[in-house]
Amino acid sequence: MQIRKILPTDASGVYEVVKNTWLQTYPNTEFGITQDDILQKFADKNKYVNNFQEKLSQDIQNKNWWVCIINSQVVWVFLSQIIEEKLYLKVLYVMPDFQWIWVWKALINIFFENYKDYNEIYLWVAVYNTKAINFYKKYWFEIIPWSESFHKIAENKSIPNILMKK
Repeated sequence: MQIRKILPTDASGVYEVVKNTWLQTYPNTEFGITQDDILQKFADKNKYVNNFQEKLSQDIQNKNWWVCIINSQVVWVFLSQIIEEKLYLKVLYVMPDFQWIWVWKALINIFFENYKDYNEIYLWVAVYNTKAINFYKKYWFEIIPWSESFHKIAENKSIPNILMKK
């Protein structure tokens, strides 16, 4: 197992992690989000990978990507970003086959260790992702009331999110 900062050559592996995690997490009948909506979002792998590599090769100020590689495969990825002097956990995705509780604990502990100088940490989570919400609550994150926003994924379809703060 290797944990390190992301490289542009990791883009294809990151695509697989994000796509598979989205397929597992975000379809929701209540909000009319289907697997087909998610698959449409990830339909053009080459475009996704090329755009991602371009973003990574640019100097993106205040963004910090990490990956975990097991047997040459990217199995998890996280992105933190400083926005207006506040730390945000923007992405925390783990391949479904590697979503064991010790992996999640190790990942969040790595995150906290790298950002121990921040008193406040924020993250957005889908309102119906109770598994993630409960996980974050175990690590002292609280839901900020009236913080709902939406992440558009298709025409007339959005994932409702809430903001959490530690």
